[in-house]
Amino acid sequence: MFWNINLDRIAEVLLKKRALFAFLTIAIGAIVCFGIRDYQLATSVDSIMAQGDKYKAEVDQARIDFPGSPSVLFAFESDPDIFNLQALRAIEELGQRYTEIDSAVAVASILNYPMSDEDTEKFGRRYLIPELENWSVELSAQVRKVAMTDEDLTKRLLSKSGDMTIANVRYKDNEDSRESRIRIAESILDLRDSLRSKYPDVRVYVVGGPLFDYDSYKASIRDNQFLFPLLLFLVPILLLFCLKSAWSAICLSFMTLFTIALAAGTYSWLGIPFNSISRLGPMVVFVVAIADGIHIASVYTQGLARGLNDNDAMLESLKINFVPVTVATITTTMGFLSLNYSSSPAIYGFGNVIALGVLWAFVLTFTLLPGLILLPSKASSFPAVHSAVDEMMARHVKNFAGGRLYAFWDWFKGLGQRLVSRFIVSITHLVHSRPNFLLASFGALIIGTLCLLPLNKLDFNQYSFV
Repeated sequence: MFWNINLDRIAEVLLKKRALFAFLTIAIGAIVCFGIRDYQLATSVDSIMAQGDKYKAEVDQARIDFPGSPSVLFAFESDPDIFNLQALRAIEELGQRYTEIDSAVAVASILNYPMSDEDTEKFGRRYLIPELENWSVELSAQVRKVAMTDEDLTKRLLSKSGDMTIANVRYKDNEDSRESRIRIAESILDLRDSLRSKYPDVRVYVVGGPLFDYDSYKASIRDNQFLFPLLLFLVPILLLFCLKSAWSAICLSFMTLFTIALAAGTYSWLGIPFNSISRLGPMVVFVVAIADGIHIASVYTQGLARGLNDNDAMLESLKINFVPVTVATITTTMGFLSLNYSSSPAIYGFGNVIALGVLWAFVLTFTLLPGLILLPSKASSFPAVHSAVDEMMARHVKNFAGGRLYAFWDWFKGLGQRLVSRFIVSITHLVHSRPNFLLASFGALIIGTLCLLPLNKLDFNQYSFV
């Protein structure tokens, strides 16, 4: 009884002071969102290994003792083998134009591969491939025979069948930043495409570290230009059909976007850079914010359908949902904060940004969303905003989809509602009639799945993300 009284009091305060709560939320949120201007994306090894990682000192020392030589590999493939004039011309042009690659300093290929002293004395030349101006069928057969018997060559630059060879282009990236790696990758791809167009019978491939960064960069651009706008387009439409209220759908969409901005802004204000994994956190926040808000909006909509007025429907929704949403927020936040037990900043950063977003979603669900949904009911100058917006949205959707398609959707939606209602009634009856059976069955299922935990394998293979 004591809990119910407090819960009623909380719901009444949230409803009566909704204008004040909404104003404070927007004002504070605007300041927090301003932190996005300091958004940072880290791609160095420090974003993967924590400063306190016991292996980081060994990695740093290995870099000092054995400094790497950054390089990219060009692969040339031709039929029946690469010992033909066009393939060798393509390799030769790479040797002439490799400086077009940003920061490139040297190239090693089959063209500048030196022969042994014995072969040098026998054939009268220092390198395996002679001047291409004198190339002939006989010379091709001679070179192929020498190359295929050289084990060092076939293990480093040439395939055992002779149909593919590798050219190694070394570069020196003094900046070692994401921007410099993207510039290097773009220059590599430009040169590769040029060679492909000029030598269509030669298949040219390229692989290297900058290309993985570039592919991740392009993937994020594709997501921002296509997937995220598609999500912003589909979610309001689905909310419209589920809630049967365009205004509620608009309010939910705004609250969700605001939550994402708050999560990213808070993370940036804390001075913590995003990394290749934690930058995906706001997309998870999107789902959590929708899940929180849909509870408030759906119960509110059901109350209106039963004839309650706006305030009473919202008060009922707040009373019913405050405890479930609070418990869901606590458990979800604890789950993602548990990722801090990981030693990788990439992993616990992902959990932390989601945890921040979950907390912001909880705050906005009870301080901003009720005020937004009830806004039209308080605007005396346009009391029919709710119905006008709903009718306008329904008319546009109907015109866009077509009359028959819209009618089919209405029928399908009604069928879905009937099936869901029957399913809920069936589950409710099963829970009441067979509680012991369900407890034993799901207990056995939980124990069985726990026994499968040792089958999980942990790895961090960067090639699996491309």
